[in-house]
Amino acid sequence: GREQKDPSENPGKDVDDPNTGDENPDKDVDDDKDPSDGKDVDKDPDEEGKTPSETEERVSEAMLMYKEALANGYEGSYLQFLDEYKEIISARLENSAVDQAMLSVVSIFSTFTFSYGDAAAGGAGVIYSLDTTTYDAYILTNFHVIYSADSISKYSKRIDVWLFGSENEREALSATLVGGEMDKDIAVLKIKGSDTVIESDGKQHTNMDILKKSAARAIKIGDSDEISVGDKVYAIGNPAGYGTSVTSGVVSVAAEYKQMPALDVTQEQLYNYQYYGYSIRMINILAMRVDAAINHGNSGGGLFNANGEYVGTVNAREEASGIVAFGYAIPSNLTVAVADNIIANDKNMAAHADFGFTVKSEKSRSVYVDGAARIYETVTVASVNASSSSQGKLNVGDEFVSYKIDDGEDIPIIHLYQLEIVSYLLREGDSFSVTVIRDGKEVEVSFGTLTEKDFKINENSKIN
Repeated sequence: GREQKDPSENPGKDVDDPNTGDENPDKDVDDDKDPSDGKDVDKDPDEEGKTPSETEERVSEAMLMYKEALANGYEGSYLQFLDEYKEIISARLENSAVDQAMLSVVSIFSTFTFSYGDAAAGGAGVIYSLDTTTYDAYILTNFHVIYSADSISKYSKRIDVWLFGSENEREALSATLVGGEMDKDIAVLKIKGSDTVIESDGKQHTNMDILKKSAARAIKIGDSDEISVGDKVYAIGNPAGYGTSVTSGVVSVAAEYKQMPALDVTQEQLYNYQYYGYSIRMINILAMRVDAAINHGNSGGGLFNANGEYVGTVNAREEASGIVAFGYAIPSNLTVAVADNIIANDKNMAAHADFGFTVKSEKSRSVYVDGAARIYETVTVASVNASSSSQGKLNVGDEFVSYKIDDGEDIPIIHLYQLEIVSYLLREGDSFSVTVIRDGKEVEVSFGTLTEKDFKINENSKIN
């Protein structure tokens, strides 16, 4: 019944903040050795010159906390400290991970031209990569952050980016659109370190000037397939255009398809659809559902797990009357696959593999794996285009078992969305095959070495 206090706290004494470095709370501290035996535990002579792993950095942080506790009168061993204060240690490491994640999130303001003049809209993004020599960077965001169907220009004519803690005009970064995939609501921006930003008073600075003095860092990418219902997540974005901030919640649904109006639908068309029953183009976007507060301006920002790893891009919320705490984020495995595809493609768009077949989830079942409840699906062939490369290779009703790229391992197909993601992972020159069950027997189906004809580009993502 007593309140557990952090023994490292001492309001009468200043201590250095140990919360630096990367953590991974899913990995345990080595219980075989007690660093409190007086030996130097901070350095391993066999590891000199090597980059520390997340586990090593996590242990290092816990050791710093233990040393603070000793300085404030704690008398137990290191292992006793870990056992007695595990909840506080875990919370502090988690807070540190989220703090670091904030340094990977940016605020974005996109300027569009309308019939009445120019107007800016706020959104967010994450630093996908950062070259600390040239200070060039790629930013991952939503397509709708830089595109407006109602504007004359359609695409943003100017994109301003601000780092966390530097949200004023003199700290603005200029960005350009690399490309995007409209129907996946994913876009990639580029910040060129040498580009110059002209401020309203005529003064100038380069993107490098701002990035070089900042603590900005690229995201740590997590595996969204490892997300399970109930996992704690943090949404970091630019709500209402007020600057970078954090909300937290849990995962409500690990993966589902959310139907919504296509991004090239205008407000007038949407109104006619809602009130007069006119038809509009609809799309289905893969998303995880969370109960963290999502507001306008969060779009494009990151969804992070308790380790500070990026697991999705926030893109929508449910706004129907009577529904609350329905926020959506595109899983990181899809956003990363699409982003890498866009960056690798010189056409400013994603080129995804298209073999001319569609799939469906025949049935699903719940399983309990590695301490988490998950849903596995039975994925089958729904249709085969008569003139496609799948004709004569796949049959309607074939049940997918696995897929393989080149000479890699066979990846089990247990989710409907996996084949969507792999279509963006493939490149010309790759070999691709799937294993299916047909008439009770496993059959390997090879699509051979992929050529340009095996890929499709969505023309609605074309930048004019």
